Amino acid sequence: MIAQGMGRGVFRAALALIAGMALMPGGAQAQTAAASPVVPPAAAQGGERFSIQIPKGWKQASRNASGPIETVSYVPDGQSAERWQDMLTIQMVKTPAGAQALPPDQLYAQSQSSYEQACDGVKLGTLQSGRSNGYPSAFWVLGCSKVKSAGYGETAFFRTIQGTAALYMAQWAWRVAPFDTTQGPPLLEDQQKEALTTLQSFQVCDPASRQHPCQPGQ
Repeated sequence: MIAQGMGRGVFRAALALIAGMALMPGGAQAQTAAASPVVPPAAAQGGERFSIQIPKGWKQASRNASGPIETVSYVPDGQSAERWQDMLTIQMVKTPAGAQALPPDQLYAQSQSSYEQACDGVKLGTLQSGRSNGYPSAFWVLGCSKVKSAGYGETAFFRTIQGTAALYMAQWAWRVAPFDTTQGPPLLEDQQKEALTTLQSFQVCDPASRQHPCQPGQ
């Protein structure tokens, strides 16, 4: 069953909307992220940084920066940025001093809108919000029953952290066979566990802040 609260095509469009850009979308046992390498911290303004554990056997597929937006994607060995079934994408959207990004409910609504435009049907999960290392954080799941411009479906787990210097977003996406939205996407429990473990490792910290301290290795 899909985790409650329910790519690059649909996901990139969702991130573009979230970031304020007007773009439109185009069986083995899971390995644990706990034993994986940590991405070298990516520094935003003021020393704030993020870290995340990448699953074993995954590699960087793409990395680009455009203005205030930086994006990096990872796929398993044997897959690529063009031909993938599983993809982890991290995006950092820098915000001017004193500015705040959209609150989680609006980010959630905008990603839903992006999916609705790109997909024949959408499976929408519940927005879950809280705090992570003192920062506002949110999690949700979206399923695309079939991408209108392609013959497959997509499912994605989203996690956002609103830092002081940037909005940080991590997402794990799968390309799957088209599915009925009343049933949900065909994902194995191990696939979901691996994604959730990885997204739980996604953290933001600031070595100069007592409210958002960095742990060894961050």
